[in-house]
Amino acid sequence: MSTKERSFAQHISRQSATSIRQEASLTFKEELDSSLKTLESILSDSSAYSATTTSLMEPESAVDYEQYIQDNLNNITADPLNELLLFPDDDVEVTTVKKQYRTVDVPVPGAARRCEDPLVKECVASFTSDWNVLERKYGAFHGQDQTTLQRRFSSLRRTQSGIKLVPFQEYEVDLSEEAADSESIGSIASIGSAYDLESAESDPLMTDLVEPEEEDGKRVDDRIMDEKNRLERQAHRFNSLFSLFQLPDREDLVETRQPAPIPDEPEGLKILVKVSELKFTPEFEPIFAVLALYDAREKKKISESFCMDMNSSEIYHMLDDHGRERNIATLGRSAMFTITHPHKEIYLVVRLEKVLQKGEIAEATEPYTRELDRKTEDKVRANAVQFCKQLGHFRMPFAWTPIHIIDIISGNSGSGGASVSSQPEMERSQSSNSLGERKLAEAKIKKDPRGSLSSRTGLTLSGEFGKDEPLNISSSFPAVTLTVNVFFRQEADKLSDDHIYRYLSELHRQPGSLGKRLRSLPADLKLDVSPPFDNMPCCLTSSLWPITPYPEANRRPTREIEEFSPKEVYAPATTYKNFLYVYPQSLDARGQSKGQNIGVKVQFMAGENPRTDALQVIYGRSSGPRYTREYWCPVVYHNKVPEFYDEIKIELPPQLTDKHHLLFSFYHISCKKPKPTEEKVEPLCIGYSWYPIFQKEGLFSGSLDLPVLVDNLPPHYSTSLPEKELPSVKWMDGHKPVFKVTVTSESSIHPQDRYIAKFLTRCYDMEQAADDGNVKGMMSACRSLSNAAAKPLVHFLHIIVNNLLKLIVRPMVTKEGQDLCHSAFQSLASVVRAVQDLGLSADKHGRSIILASYIQHVLVSPSADLSTPGRDRRTTIGGVGQGMSSHPGETAERPRSNTVKGSSSASQLLQATPAKDAKSTDSKAKRLLHEQIAWTWVLNQRDQKYRRTILSNSWFFFDVMIKSMAQYMESTGHFTLPRKDRFSEPYERDLEVLIEQLTQEITETHIRDVEYATSLNIYLAFFIHDAFSLMDRGFVFQLIKAYLKKFSMSQIDYNLTELKIQFLRIVCNHEHYVQLNLPFKPSLLPILQDDSPNSPAGSLSSGLDEFLSPMDTIAELSTEFRQHHYLSGLMLSELSVILDSKGNKIREQAIEMLRDLLAAHDNDVRYGSSEAKGRIATIYFPLLNIVMHHFSILFKDKDPSSDEGGLFDRSGDYRRSVVIRGDDDLRPQSDEEAYSGGRMGPNATRNLLICFLWVLKNLDVDLLYQWWTQLKISDINNLLGVLDLCVKTFEYKGRKAYLAVLAGAGNVQASSNPVDVKAQLANTILGGTGTAKHMLRERRQMMAAAMKAKGTDGVSLRKRWGKTFYAQSSEHTEKPKTDVNVDVFIESSLSAECSLIILDTLEELVQSISFRDSLKSCLGGALGVLLQLMNTTQSCQVMKHLFATQRSIVFKFPELLFEEEIEQCAELCSCLMKHCGSKIAETRSLACASLYQLMREDFERGNNFARVKVQVTIALSSIVTSKARFNDSFLRRSLKTLMNFANEEKDLFETTFPDQVRLLARNLNHILSNTVKLQQYHDDIEMYIDLMDRIAKGYQNSPDLRLQWLQHMAEKHVSHKNYAEASMCILHSAALVAEYLYILERKSYLPIGCVSFQKLSPNTLEESAISDDIISPEEEGLCNHKFFSEFGFMGLLEYSAQLFHEAKMFEAMIEVYKLVLPIHESRRNFDKLEKITDKMHSGYQKIVSRGSKRLLGSFFRVGFYGSRFGDLDGVQFIYKEEGHTRLAEFSLRIEKQYSSKIGEGFLVIMKDSNRVTPSNLDPTKGYIQITYVEPYFESFDLQDRMTSYDRTVNVRQFIFKTPFTEKGKAHGELGNQYMRCTILTSEHHFPYVKTRIRVIEREEFVLKPVEVAINDMEEKIGNIHSALKQQPVDMKYLQMQLSGSIATAVNQGPYAIAKIFLSDVPTTEQTHSHQKLRVCFKEFIKVCHDALIKNKQLISEEQKEYQLEMERQYHEFVKKLDSMLRTRKRHTNPRKHKDIMNKISKTS
Repeated sequence: MSTKERSFAQHISRQSATSIRQEASLTFKEELDSSLKTLESILSDSSAYSATTTSLMEPESAVDYEQYIQDNLNNITADPLNELLLFPDDDVEVTTVKKQYRTVDVPVPGAARRCEDPLVKECVASFTSDWNVLERKYGAFHGQDQTTLQRRFSSLRRTQSGIKLVPFQEYEVDLSEEAADSESIGSIASIGSAYDLESAESDPLMTDLVEPEEEDGKRVDDRIMDEKNRLERQAHRFNSLFSLFQLPDREDLVETRQPAPIPDEPEGLKILVKVSELKFTPEFEPIFAVLALYDAREKKKISESFCMDMNSSEIYHMLDDHGRERNIATLGRSAMFTITHPHKEIYLVVRLEKVLQKGEIAEATEPYTRELDRKTEDKVRANAVQFCKQLGHFRMPFAWTPIHIIDIISGNSGSGGASVSSQPEMERSQSSNSLGERKLAEAKIKKDPRGSLSSRTGLTLSGEFGKDEPLNISSSFPAVTLTVNVFFRQEADKLSDDHIYRYLSELHRQPGSLGKRLRSLPADLKLDVSPPFDNMPCCLTSSLWPITPYPEANRRPTREIEEFSPKEVYAPATTYKNFLYVYPQSLDARGQSKGQNIGVKVQFMAGENPRTDALQVIYGRSSGPRYTREYWCPVVYHNKVPEFYDEIKIELPPQLTDKHHLLFSFYHISCKKPKPTEEKVEPLCIGYSWYPIFQKEGLFSGSLDLPVLVDNLPPHYSTSLPEKELPSVKWMDGHKPVFKVTVTSESSIHPQDRYIAKFLTRCYDMEQAADDGNVKGMMSACRSLSNAAAKPLVHFLHIIVNNLLKLIVRPMVTKEGQDLCHSAFQSLASVVRAVQDLGLSADKHGRSIILASYIQHVLVSPSADLSTPGRDRRTTIGGVGQGMSSHPGETAERPRSNTVKGSSSASQLLQATPAKDAKSTDSKAKRLLHEQIAWTWVLNQRDQKYRRTILSNSWFFFDVMIKSMAQYMESTGHFTLPRKDRFSEPYERDLEVLIEQLTQEITETHIRDVEYATSLNIYLAFFIHDAFSLMDRGFVFQLIKAYLKKFSMSQIDYNLTELKIQFLRIVCNHEHYVQLNLPFKPSLLPILQDDSPNSPAGSLSSGLDEFLSPMDTIAELSTEFRQHHYLSGLMLSELSVILDSKGNKIREQAIEMLRDLLAAHDNDVRYGSSEAKGRIATIYFPLLNIVMHHFSILFKDKDPSSDEGGLFDRSGDYRRSVVIRGDDDLRPQSDEEAYSGGRMGPNATRNLLICFLWVLKNLDVDLLYQWWTQLKISDINNLLGVLDLCVKTFEYKGRKAYLAVLAGAGNVQASSNPVDVKAQLANTILGGTGTAKHMLRERRQMMAAAMKAKGTDGVSLRKRWGKTFYAQSSEHTEKPKTDVNVDVFIESSLSAECSLIILDTLEELVQSISFRDSLKSCLGGALGVLLQLMNTTQSCQVMKHLFATQRSIVFKFPELLFEEEIEQCAELCSCLMKHCGSKIAETRSLACASLYQLMREDFERGNNFARVKVQVTIALSSIVTSKARFNDSFLRRSLKTLMNFANEEKDLFETTFPDQVRLLARNLNHILSNTVKLQQYHDDIEMYIDLMDRIAKGYQNSPDLRLQWLQHMAEKHVSHKNYAEASMCILHSAALVAEYLYILERKSYLPIGCVSFQKLSPNTLEESAISDDIISPEEEGLCNHKFFSEFGFMGLLEYSAQLFHEAKMFEAMIEVYKLVLPIHESRRNFDKLEKITDKMHSGYQKIVSRGSKRLLGSFFRVGFYGSRFGDLDGVQFIYKEEGHTRLAEFSLRIEKQYSSKIGEGFLVIMKDSNRVTPSNLDPTKGYIQITYVEPYFESFDLQDRMTSYDRTVNVRQFIFKTPFTEKGKAHGELGNQYMRCTILTSEHHFPYVKTRIRVIEREEFVLKPVEVAINDMEEKIGNIHSALKQQPVDMKYLQMQLSGSIATAVNQGPYAIAKIFLSDVPTTEQTHSHQKLRVCFKEFIKVCHDALIKNKQLISEEQKEYQLEMERQYHEFVKKLDSMLRTRKRHTNPRKHKDIMNKISKTS
């Protein structure tokens, strides 16, 4: 291993078990007396995980598999599960599969079969030979295609019928609501008194469960009870766990290989075109049609021509004089066209021809374009008869029309396209030729009446509209009928295809333009366009071979039309084709005086005699012979430069010579009508031209410009080219090339590439004579293959590869022979690379489908026919000490090595060279292909030129080797030999070196070229995977070790680890993976027996063996385990190492590898029995330890801020509490801090846990018992932790939750397009949270990366196995829509099965703990897991078993609940009470039985069940206050059931137990009745808190419950951001705890009870109710909450301080911290003291900075009046709201809140503050009076309340003022303005635990007008004083106060007050109040003076004038008041003056 290990690698490098045992052995031998102590010390100091982890990154040597099987054959035979240990005899077989033909006969002409040409013979043999297939009989179990994938990964079909075998699970969460909540009463009246429990209904009693007894009355034995429970749990269980587990899409698994399809022709879009009518009106003469497809965009004719006619018998008889044969093959009127690359610019062009006549084309079309009288019509018809008789053999162009075929079949209505009507009988007219003018054409389209096509599905092809717009055309497009009634006239000078392309392009750009340019003529053409249907009868191939079925010989056939794809289509030739297409283009005969009506005759010649050597191989036209000897092109009248558009199709002879040539004869055709006495005028020959088609380079294809010979053909003309000057001959136009013609060929037997032709010729020459010249020429031909064109190379791929393989296995007689072998191998690599580089169809591993199909179906090893099993002993490369053999027949003797000596082999390879004189007696024998490839491959590793090429395509050579090996064994009978004797040692040595070289290449390139290294790694893994079925399996294990050894010697990184996982996935995917892991019974394994030193597993005979448990070797990754269970050991070792790493991505990959493997086992029909699965589970035993030791990194979905108590992070109702924040000492350590590797993701955790459960489910119980008895307590706790996590992970959330994830709560809209639905669903999931989002986002990223790597976009060319077609890259094969109900059903079944597995494990674990006292401390953890199961959502069936287990534990271990910590009992009581409120009667009955049994057990231990009483009460309190909905009627039923249990009690009826139970039930019913009111007011926060406070006060004598209710109230306040009230709840809790702590401990640094909190809030004195008589040692179960401790007390104080800070009550926060400081001082916790003082300092700073700006609350008086408010009628409250809340806002909230309760229109908001007279109110309505109030203080109290905080906190009295006048109005003149002051006293001080407090006292007094004036003036004085005291002074506020005070013009301002009360009132009527007013004015003048001075100091230059103006007003104000303020002596009543002054001061 590299010295620079990664951290996670170093982390696992612990002391190995082997080293420990060796040390212990030495100690045992040297110091016998102390050996046992030494052993115990070693075992105790190292964990089980460390002791068995022997450097997991170093691969172990596997056992000698074959020898091991042989040695244990007797045991295997006796084993009833021996099929798990042995490979089946019929595992692999080489079979011959009969080749199926589409045609009735083998489509190879007889001449080709008889041909002696070696190339033709080999091609024909390739076309007719059967397929040779290597068949894996059990291949379905390693998933080679989608069908077997489904069989492997999902034996349960997700359909309604597929889930019938799964037991139904009923979940309470899925039940509909029994009844709605109590309906609104139309008012807010209270519910009333408690229900009468005596008259309530109960559930059935299950008395037999409370005290199970046998018939004799004795208590049932524990073992009998356990066995009964076990049998009940095992009944009706589903066997396959992974069938219920939703696995991801399996299509992209790296270990799956889709089987290559049978080689076949490319398949495109098939279009059946049937011409049902072609007619001109009137009908004069025969009309012939030629149909073909044209690609306007590529400017290419993309199909051969289809000739047909619709002439009637009468018309056709006009040609009888020419006596033509009419073969049935030429009478067809329907054709099947193929389009491989569909796009918008493809047209079907129909050309019409007629019999040649005298005159231009325009003259010939004239009779069809105008109306004719009878006489003219007869004349035209007579001329037609005459010309048919004279020139019936010749034709002339007539008309044409384009049909936009793509628009028709795609249903496009634009641009004249056609679309199928929604009604079958409806027809509509559209333009069929895209002209845009309806008068030119009419298309009538209707559905196919057969109705079968519309329901047939097929491939969907995608092409392009233009260049960007995608085009989707289904292969099952609707059938349409098209009627064309307009044709265009042919123009004599525009006949060529080039003109057609221009017309079509213009038509595509401007659909209406052609109709204006071209002349048209009417006609009726009706076409039926449809997709072909299956087994269509009477079809012919393009070679005219009948296709099966062909029932009627005389029926008009349908003809398949050959496609000429505009793009290259690469496909190997699989059928016989040998066509030559000739396309005459034009002739320039202007230099020839003879001839005007020029006709061209085309013949295919085998010699030079035109009469005898013209072959009858030209395909006939319509209504003619099948084949003809000559073809006449249409004639253009009087045109010496004619253009041609004909296609002449020729069937070439199979064997061509240089005599075969094309002969073109040019004639002048006379159109002159002969006189009756004249003879018929024969055509006049005017010239010849020719061209040889077969030359040295092969069959010719291309364009020709040929001269025309005007003399007779000279002898031997065919031996020379026409371009060559011939002696004594005359040429047209001086030997200029005047004739243009194009020749193309479609041949599967004649290569059209000279390099390929040269290579094949050399190959056949080599077979005749292998002299040195031929060898060198052969090597040159091999090298030149790299220059061959791609299309012919692929076309002749099978032939080329066959011949290259023959060359590789040729005898190497000389050095040149060996060089030829290397050249052939390199050429083969070049050919493979060339095919791969074409980018054709490939599987997900990059294997070309063409090449894969060849190997799988075609390849037959050239050496497979050897008759002897021996191997040619040739030159090999071996291991250490072995050089190159000097003799090919010599085999070096060497021992079999268990390891690959990598370095030695590599060095020898670089130095070795083959011997030059290598000869032997068997050197002329063929070599074995697989051996030759391995040997040549190894040597070629030194050739840098070809090395990368070979390795990049190594899969090809590996697959060839595998098939060659199989064929070799099949032909030699080696399948019956022992595996060690099947292959030679030199071959195996070569493989060792080869694997080492390839592994070295992977490790060296895995960073710089990831894709290359990944591919090579995958190909190597598949080879090793396949080798297991053929070779010595022990040797294959050695290859795996060599591979892993190389990896372990490299620097480990992410890429390398990922490659290793890929390798293991593929190797472990073998169909006999289980057999390879030797799943013996543990008692048969040598690792559990006394091994001899010679045992395959190595010696375990040290002195430590007799002390070590066998479980140490099979339950952990020991050396022995990894040797015997080699593959599973490798996988588990890798998993363990990876889990120690930090990469979550690589973790997920390793876990998925394990998950997929276990899923394969679970769903494998071969291993369906529980015994078989149990045996398989043993090879995964260490997985349990691996998961347990990595428990800390598993994903745990929990609130990170929650308080962690206990082991398993349970958050049951009992543990609900206020979260303590801010105290670092109390914060638990996070998993991230505890483990440096980081947490795993939720998906990876779920996958790992399902594997964990599968092993637990299937592992033998005895093994588990033995394992548990040897585990440490810490390990068992880890096991319980994992089980606890499994409960949470696989909890069923309910149908609604599942549908919410799928449908996004209704955001997914319905769509008919599956792709749209998929996209909407993906967007919905991505918008949510959870595992589904994580998986989908990850999958999208992978797909995007893959598309980016391949350079593809939305529309890409996708190619199936040998089938090329277009499709959207984002779409996959459409799958049936999953039934959501089925998915929910399976998800629920999975949860139930996982729960039962966990329960089984708990039962077995508890039973094993029963026999080991040292492990009884783990019982609490086991009970915790059980409670977790019971607290989660479970089905009714599972709940029954859970209750049984719970009762069993209580029955066997009562001390666990009643003698240990109270948490266990508390959680159990909470759980049972929760189920007592279940909707299901059976669950309630079971819960009541368990609860009653718990009470009995507690009572029997001390005649009291106080602990259970308290905890049940707490549990009920938690239930009714939780957020979860509950039904009080169900709880009341359960309470009644408990009473019935007590009434039926027999054993304890004489004790107080029944009475205590009944009393408890009544008390619980009382609590339930009170707390159920909360459900009615869940939307009324004030009433809800009032009820909670009422309930909390009811628990004054139960500190735990009161504390709990206070915490609930705090949580409620925090949720509404009422932080002040929340802090008060926590402060009351702290006071309650302080009272308790003071009574018990009385420590000096602790507060003296709740009295210490009086300064913070006088309300805390309520908590002084706790006294010594309440908290007594005798009363068990009180004050057990964790906050009743110093730590809990500090936590409450600190949390309270935080809430005070949130409420901006910094003064209170500081006071709280003052209570905490002494505690930390006593503990010398200076860090905490520093933090607290910093917080206090920060609080003081905020007080200073914010000053009086804080608004800590606004107060409102709210009064309720009317019967609609029930108990609230006439009640008044003080509400506390946020500081900035205004009266209007508060009124609106109250109005909305209560309008919804009493109904719209029945609520009246009273906006005045006058007294309310109830008798004056409408009794049908409810009235609410809302008034703003302010805190009210006595004058002495104001001295201490100096700040705004002091005047807002701890207030109880409030005041509001109501102005009035004597006349009844609210406001009047100042002299008549009175004020009523109302003082309200609340029940508690604000802030309190509630936001509203009831008013308990009301006081009123009235101020007279002068007293009102005094009050106003004092208020103004106070405002100015406040403005002056502000720091800094707010100048704007100060100026505002001044301007409103000193201006004399202000209405009802200070001057007006002085004038009314001091000037206008006579002196005799003035009282002391007026004197008080004068004093106020004097003070007012003073403060105004001070304010002016202050303002003058603050203003700038711009405000000086404003200052002067205010000073002027001030002086004027003082001057006017001077006379009013003079004191006048007067006698007054002092006592009355004092009362008035006090009254005035109160209102200030």
